[in-house]
Amino acid sequence: MKKWIGLTFCCAILSLPLFANDHRDIKMKGMKPAISIDDEIVIRKQGRSIVIECEEEPSDFVEITRHYELFINNSQVETDEHQDVLIREYYDVGMEVFEEVKEIGWEGARIGLSGVGIGVKAIVGVARMLLPDYSSEDFENDMEQAGEDIELRAEALEERGEWIDEQLDTLESVHNQLLEAMPELQNLDWF
Repeated sequence: MKKWIGLTFCCAILSLPLFANDHRDIKMKGMKPAISIDDEIVIRKQGRSIVIECEEEPSDFVEITRHYELFINNSQVETDEHQDVLIREYYDVGMEVFEEVKEIGWEGARIGLSGVGIGVKAIVGVARMLLPDYSSEDFENDMEQAGEDIELRAEALEERGEWIDEQLDTLESVHNQLLEAMPELQNLDWF
């Protein structure tokens, strides 16, 4: 449950900066985030590999392993040095994005729980206002301070989301370079 809340919050936070690029998004595939490009190409982490597939043709897929090997439909493709550099960059950037999305999800869950804590603090504060040494001004100051803390944490998440957007620009560029450099990928009319 905690994991689901964090990942859901993560997608909500990330959707803000990523919608600026209306052909790309981070979606949930089951319990895992997936990068969607043009609502057709889906890039996801599967174990220690990156898998790229087409929503329209789910039987076709490209896999990049942790050893920087490229497979098309389970058949390994021989690559040259230039292609190896692109494959390595694709894998490394993709894995960094997925790891950061996961971390943002957990931080989002922690921020959400802090919001619940503010609600509890508000209930306690209202009860404390019945006491002579705690005024409505004290209550207001406490609530403002608690809200500012959450706002700062949310702003930090937004900055991390912007970093992810920059990394996705890089990933998309490498995707296009890899397509240009590999005739085997050009044979997949969707890559």
